[in-house]
Amino acid sequence: MKIVGIVGGVASGKSSAAKIFKEHGATVLSADEIGHQILREPEILKAVEERWGSDVIDPHGEIDRQRLATIVFSEKGGREELQFLEQLTHPRIKSHCLAEINRLRSEGTHIVILDAALLMETGWDSMCQKIVFIDTSAEVREKYAAERDWTKQELFRRESRQLSLEKKRAAADFRICNNGSLESMHQEISRVWDSLEAAEMAD
Repeated sequence: MKIVGIVGGVASGKSSAAKIFKEHGATVLSADEIGHQILREPEILKAVEERWGSDVIDPHGEIDRQRLATIVFSEKGGREELQFLEQLTHPRIKSHCLAEINRLRSEGTHIVILDAALLMETGWDSMCQKIVFIDTSAEVREKYAAERDWTKQELFRRESRQLSLEKKRAAADFRICNNGSLESMHQEISRVWDSLEAAEMAD
């Protein structure tokens, strides 16, 4: 089984690329979705409320992720708060990913796409046999960020907490350009998929 990690800048289209890989037959593991599940766990809810107060808990008793993001990505003191959140959640996310990978391997799955924003920063790239870099210009990423109601400053503040694009690009086995149309992205992913399938069949 091949595990393929997706990396790129913030708002570069990594999750969109993962969906296209899924259309080709890949199984996608989204660390973001797993993280959302973990934030609902009672132990995590308690730790978050103790750290940041009831203001980060919504009327349904769940963590308000938008308010939490405002805290951990703030210019003043945000790094320390983000570090606390990552230390709280990342071990659980990794454990969940490993359990899913083991289950998928036992079921005979051929290719798994690991979509994790901090794949290399957390060292989770060590779980992957191949890395795909989504190469997206700053202009396009700003456009995607605006669709999330992020300012340009918010985009680059978040990106400053990650490894540089140069390091991610250098670590990748494949590069997919996401500056054109959706059709061109489909074509590039099809090319990468063919290579991944050929490598999996050769093993």
